[in-house]
Amino acid sequence: MTPKRTLLTGASFLLAIAAGVLSYSQFFSKAEKPLAVSTALPADAPSVTAARAAPKAADPATLGINPQAASQESADAGIAHPLAVFRDAASQHPAGVDPMIVLALENFSDAQIAAYNELHVIPFNPAVGKLCDQTPDPQLPGMGFEIERCETVRERPPHPYHQLVDEALQTLAETDAAAALIMGMRVVGDDAARNRWYLRAAALSGKSGPIMALANRRYASARAYKHSAEGRLELVDNVENVRYRAVLETIAGRMGDPRANPTYWRSLLRQQPGEDASAESVQKEALEIMGQMARVQRDITGSTQMWELINAG
Repeated sequence: MTPKRTLLTGASFLLAIAAGVLSYSQFFSKAEKPLAVSTALPADAPSVTAARAAPKAADPATLGINPQAASQESADAGIAHPLAVFRDAASQHPAGVDPMIVLALENFSDAQIAAYNELHVIPFNPAVGKLCDQTPDPQLPGMGFEIERCETVRERPPHPYHQLVDEALQTLAETDAAAALIMGMRVVGDDAARNRWYLRAAALSGKSGPIMALANRRYASARAYKHSAEGRLELVDNVENVRYRAVLETIAGRMGDPRANPTYWRSLLRQQPGEDASAESVQKEALEIMGQMARVQRDITGSTQMWELINAG
């Protein structure tokens, strides 16, 4: 029998990594600079008196809560809106990588998928299997070892915007939320540009999903490896990541996302020195970014949703 080693690629490789993660601080990523924003709240913010719309219902299972148990508890407690269950569970579900956003490989229920689709721009695309083939191991030539390469097969093809060239996609992304989101996915090496596209997607759609996707994919690590002055590789607090994650989760929370947990991320900042690590600083930057989103939303879509959220604060 030919000996073989298994090599997982694409999303399967991410799952293999995630399976070995025991705590959130073990997710390491390069520290990233926060998005540059103006230093004052927008002067053109309209005075909005309309009542804030209630966020759409979401399924408790998106936070790892047993759907049947949560449903029964809600019925027993007379809870009219599932969002209350999410808020009650927030302290028991501290920050972690959302498996629907980052891996999307588990068997999620129809209710979970429906809740995800209410919050996101591009509908969830479930994994239905994988295709694998075996090739000789290039690291062990001539020894008969093989590598099994697997790719995830999903229910539907990727969104058609993925086929557009950058120039066409960027033009469309000025007014189309899905194009803005995919544009953000393509940006490499420019944190500010990438973040602007994700935030634009949230503004154009009025949905918090793009913000939570950015938080989970790019600001996941509370700690990171860095080289010391002596050249040693050390594990240190990733303060910039934590701070911007707190900003993003604050915005998503204001937009009614039941998965947002800004309190957790702000608690990590309390141990850090300096004014930039304060809760007031995080709140100020969140409002500034929301002001930028509000202008985009109003100018392109005519909606005042973000202004309402700012004024309701």
